[in-house]
Formats: sequence, structure tokens, C-alpha cells
Amino acid sequence: MLKTTEQEALHSYDEEVPKYHIVHNDKVKNSWGEKKAYRIHLYGTSKNLIPDDFYVNPAKSWARTQIAVSKRKESEFLSIANYAMYDRKSPVMQILL
Repeated sequence: MLKTTEQEALHSYDEEVPKYHIVHNDKVKNSWGEKKAYRIHLYGTSKNLIPDDFYVNPAKSWARTQIAVSKRKESEFLSIANYAMYDRKSPVMQILL
């Protein structure tokens, strides 16, 4: 099922159980006639030990999820820093969860 918003795409992840994800496109086929897909295997995941109401959370919204997959358009902003240490109240990039 196609996810169109970040809220729809949220996935609860149990760090204790190793797993992988497959992302595929129903409209594109590979050379064998199967759906074109990518397998994403997460190695070395870690638990988030900081409580959700901790004061630095707005600056580290990226840390609340183990995986984020998106398709970037050339017109979209590209973030080079994943931690806005000095701008926690209004970070450059906010991942909505």
C-alpha cells in the first residue's frame, strides 16, 4: 500500500528483533519481470534512551526512528547536519513523527 504522508509511513520497530525491509514499486519491473525493489537491512540499530519530553528532542527528531526512506527532488532542501546542536527550538530540518 502506498504511503503518502510521514504519519502513514511510521513503522514501530523492535530493536531486539533483527529484520529487513523491502521497498518496491508496482509500476516498474526489473529485467525478470518482477517488481523493482530494494532490500534495506538495518545493522547495528540502537535504542533511543532519551525520553520523548527531553529538551533537546526538537533538534534530534531524526533519532526517533531507525530508518527513513524518501525520494529527494532536486528542488528540495538537502540537510548535511543531522543534529542541530545550537538551534534546538527551530532546527533547519524537522522530521515529523
